[in-house]
Amino acid sequence: MLYIFLLSLLISPLYFIKINLLGIPGNFLMLGVLAVWLMFFLQLLKQNALGLFFQFVKKLFRENFFVGLFLLSGLISLFVQGEPIKNLGQFFVLFVQPVSLFVIGKYIFTDNLKKQKLINLIYFTVSVCGMYAIFQYFTNFGLPILFQGNDIELKRSVSFFLHPNFYALFIAPLLALLIPDLLLSTKTRTFPNLKILAWLFGITGLIFSFSRAGWLGIVGALTFYAIWTGDKKIRQTAAIVITIGIIIALATPSIKTKLFSPFTGEKSASSRITLWQSGIKAIKSSPIFGLGLGGYAKEYNNLISDKTLPPHNYPHNIFLNFWTETGLTGLISFTFFILFTLSKTLKSKNIIHTGVAMFLIAFLLQGQIDNPYFKNDLALVFWLIMSLV
Repeated sequence: MLYIFLLSLLISPLYFIKINLLGIPGNFLMLGVLAVWLMFFLQLLKQNALGLFFQFVKKLFRENFFVGLFLLSGLISLFVQGEPIKNLGQFFVLFVQPVSLFVIGKYIFTDNLKKQKLINLIYFTVSVCGMYAIFQYFTNFGLPILFQGNDIELKRSVSFFLHPNFYALFIAPLLALLIPDLLLSTKTRTFPNLKILAWLFGITGLIFSFSRAGWLGIVGALTFYAIWTGDKKIRQTAAIVITIGIIIALATPSIKTKLFSPFTGEKSASSRITLWQSGIKAIKSSPIFGLGLGGYAKEYNNLISDKTLPPHNYPHNIFLNFWTETGLTGLISFTFFILFTLSKTLKSKNIIHTGVAMFLIAFLLQGQIDNPYFKNDLALVFWLIMSLV
């Protein structure tokens, strides 16, 4: 059952493959999660452990009050616009589906050996995504014309995703998660070469995505880890890595351009301020319940001041995103869950827990200028990783 559950990580980017489930529109990821549910409950029935599982769930939600409140916020947001049926799909893929995997993961991950299998799978995932991104950058294979380089946009890899930012949002927090395990493996000699190579493929792919939010997330997590650990060797290693990165960035025209373009009036950067302003406007119009699921996208034209901007589904800030979509209940429950988890993981001496803290730091940093949650695969990966704590 563990390996079936772990497959949900591998299929998470495949949400864009649309399918029809008995007349109901869906996608490949949704079908995969349904398969995980079915096999999990069949296994419970086989072991005569259904009652034990439901007792576990009751205890889990008592101990994780904010997770239950988060689900409730999503349910309430279904009815804010008075169109619950229309928004049911979003509720399923952003709340029910990912949180259910969080529950199953908490039940399955009974020891660090099982958790390490997920960590090893993440090494494989980031390396494969990274290798494809590198190959894509130099060959244009599978790369949309829009991102093959033009007068407006630099050449950017998308890997297995539809947009470079989607790729970066998926991969950067996972690379941050691996930092503590990677550094520990170099000390314990536990497959250090394979892990280092996998991580290097992953970080190189991230570089070729030219996502500033992704770069911010991984650099921030690495810097925080170096300072927080207080380990002299780790600080030296981090300083060397960051210094080499700065030298490469300044010596590479395309990376240098991407880094400094926000200071030269680049539209993509300036649009963030406009989107934040539209999010604040949305909150002022409905501060308690927000606009409901899909509400910001529905009211976008009434909220945005710059009519030349293409449509956006969210105001590109993690806190504004939750406030506009799920109201104060969603914002408070999600924020306090993250703060509680960060506090717990940073106090823990468990290396996997420390990795989860780095994941959250990268997630939050990216979330200041992008949308790291409100997407099928991102929501699933977030709760999958949270199940490790």
